[in-house]
Amino acid sequence: MNPFFNWLKDTGTQAMLILVGTSVGILSMVFAGLAAWFAWKAPSKEDLARVEQNTADTSVHLENVHRSLKAQEIRDALNARAQRVSMTASGSTHVSYPMDVTITLKEPDIAPTRIELYNEVGNLFGSSICNETQDMCWTSTIQPLQFQHWYGSGTVVDNINRKRVKLRVYMLVEEQEAYREFAVQIMFVSPSFTLDGSC
Repeated sequence: MNPFFNWLKDTGTQAMLILVGTSVGILSMVFAGLAAWFAWKAPSKEDLARVEQNTADTSVHLENVHRSLKAQEIRDALNARAQRVSMTASGSTHVSYPMDVTITLKEPDIAPTRIELYNEVGNLFGSSICNETQDMCWTSTIQPLQFQHWYGSGTVVDNINRKRVKLRVYMLVEEQEAYREFAVQIMFVSPSFTLDGSC
């Protein structure tokens, strides 16, 4: 071959080597720049400490949520058991005397602690402590004015003197308090009230 073509061939190879070398050098610089940027953006010890603290806080929060859900499950189970308790409520009194509401249960391991007085809308008219008077019978005393307000808020049944209200009975079920709510009817025949209801 001609010496010029040999020289051109050798120069082309050298140019190609220079081009490849330059490309590799530029790519190396780009990757080194990226590595330096990521190293600069990498989490510091303070960042890692903050992440560990947030993880610990989240873990504590999740444990509290789990504990709360477990407690709610227990309350729901107790309330479900309380809804199966069979009881009656009765009482009779003169209009100016306190009403002694007698709560009678059929389960010996359940003990009423207090009652709350509601109308059918859900308004609260007071509460009263239950005291055991005999085996599986408890009495709760409601003051005359409180009882009359409760009666006055009731829903009329059959005639104007018979009204329906709600009685919520709180009880100890497995040493924890749960409640059952049921409707009772109060009849007013002057000068006395009569209360009865069961569930």
